[in-house]
Amino acid sequence: MDIARLAQAAPGTSVQFIQGDLAVLSEEWRQFSRFFGLPF
Repeated sequence: MDIARLAQAAPGTSVQFIQGDLAVLSEEWRQFSRFFGLPF
């Protein structure tokens, strides 16, 4: 589950964390940040 989906999860929703590929996750975060004009 990514951070944006986690932030929007309803209280009490069951979540699960798994290990991800750092390079892929970093690139996804950069794309997300660029789209919303956030610093990264």
